[in-house]
Amino acid sequence: MKYKTLLDKVVVITGASSGVGKLAAEEFIAKGAHVVLAARSESAMKEHLEHLNVDAERAICVKTDVSDWEQVNALAEKAVDQFGRIDIWVNNAAVNLYGEVEQLEIEEIRRVIDVNLMGQIHGMKAALEKFKEQHYGTLINVSSLLGKATVPLQSVYAATEHGIVGFSSALREELMTGVYKDIDLSVILLPSLDTPFFIHAKSKLGLMPKPIPPVYDPKVAVEAILDCALEPQPEVIVGVLGKVFVTASNLMPLLSERYWGTRGIKRQLTNKPKSVEGNDNLFAPMPNTNYVRGLCGTTSDYLLGYAKKHPIQVAAAAIIPLFLAYQFIPKRRVAS
Repeated sequence: MKYKTLLDKVVVITGASSGVGKLAAEEFIAKGAHVVLAARSESAMKEHLEHLNVDAERAICVKTDVSDWEQVNALAEKAVDQFGRIDIWVNNAAVNLYGEVEQLEIEEIRRVIDVNLMGQIHGMKAALEKFKEQHYGTLINVSSLLGKATVPLQSVYAATEHGIVGFSSALREELMTGVYKDIDLSVILLPSLDTPFFIHAKSKLGLMPKPIPPVYDPKVAVEAILDCALEPQPEVIVGVLGKVFVTASNLMPLLSERYWGTRGIKRQLTNKPKSVEGNDNLFAPMPNTNYVRGLCGTTSDYLLGYAKKHPIQVAAAAIIPLFLAYQFIPKRRVAS
């Protein structure tokens, strides 16, 4: 359902204690929406609302582990009890697990599936129940480019993101009947973002994982969420190179697999050590990591830093193509 404004809309956001979810909650509040923040870290959400100086008439937080259906269903009930309805539901909570398949424990695999895939299914089910009573509503499922492609070391994460895309597509087809035509479902496929997601991830390799370039500011993800909240789109791929990545994987799957199989591991790991146990948020929130941005910076930050250190090379890189273009573009004749 299209909205002209977000003023007074009731929005539920899962995974709202850090990263994209935290920034999205802030932006929805700034635009006048009533927001229900949901995450495992209640203290982090309360601290954020205190920082924003908003009261319970504008926003509340509900401690929620999305892997638990009862907690997600209670979240929906709490949102309706507090604000009378739910206009927009954003499924955003996710965890990640880095390691080769043979290194992964079954309980770790199951946990990622329970949070990422079942968590979004729980959110869709809980929201749909309210939407059908209201006869309208907007679902936004935040996924990843790995819902359309794969890379090594993230086998379980990629499986869950493919599952989100497939489940969402089937549900969208079911909602195309006249009875539910005002219930919309958008899936947003995100590229690498500069958020704490990689700090939170569990690594079985003893090294801190890093995002695959290009790395975007989380603002681009929030802009896509806000756009879909106002005007739902079935599927949104964020970032130009994200579209290239997905297209290459679809058109040249074997070549893509060979490329990532030979180069993908090195591109996802830093040289910084990360303990295998007790230094991630897979089963419990990590303390003091509930911020929006991570530690890697964005690709644009890197390019800006490079330009400051190497101004002559950057200037040459910009001027030479223009010079060559000038030489080879046919000159217009001036009539005599």
